[in-house]
Amino acid sequence: MALFDAVKEKLANAGKTAIKASNEIIEVTKLNLLVKSEEDKIKDRLLEIGKAVYEHYRDGKPVEAELSISCEEIAKCEKIIDELKQKIMEIKKLRECKACLAHIDDEALYCPKCGAKVE
Repeated sequence: MALFDAVKEKLANAGKTAIKASNEIIEVTKLNLLVKSEEDKIKDRLLEIGKAVYEHYRDGKPVEAELSISCEEIAKCEKIIDELKQKIMEIKKLRECKACLAHIDDEALYCPKCGAKVE
């Protein structure tokens, strides 16, 4: 009988240990999710700050020298993107409507989106 009591006690202790470990994992997971949520909020705010600085630069307003270098790199990237998009439009034989900026067939006389006459 003592053997069964010892096994029963060990199983009970193992169960308690497993439940405790399980509860700890759940609690740590919840806390990690909260940490991630706060980190995401910080990331969003930093992106907003960066966007505001770049818009400030793009509008010709003065920006700190070290930020100006990054802004210049972004402006170069935007120029390359515009050139690449233009090449894509040429390959697809499309052009941009001057009235609504829709992509229209190169041979269209009127924009199918807004109806403006295409020059």
